[in-house]
Amino acid sequence: MKLSLKINIVMSTILAVICVGVGLDGFTSLSGIADADRHADAVGYAWFWMFLGLVCALFGVVGWWLLRTQKED
Repeated sequence: MKLSLKINIVMSTILAVICVGVGLDGFTSLSGIADADRHADAVGYAWFWMFLGLVCALFGVVGWWLLRTQKED
């Protein structure tokens, strides 16, 4: 299956928003965790999702940049 660059940019943006949302939800739910080990695991989990969101956003920006610099033939 071959997807266009515009569809890939949209899909990476949607995935980035979802990943950042999961990461922010993880950060906001940290106050209810009393156990230190579970708290550390939850912080790592939240940072992992924020990292995934950053990677997806980076791929979206690179795709947008490629689309803008593409030469018309």
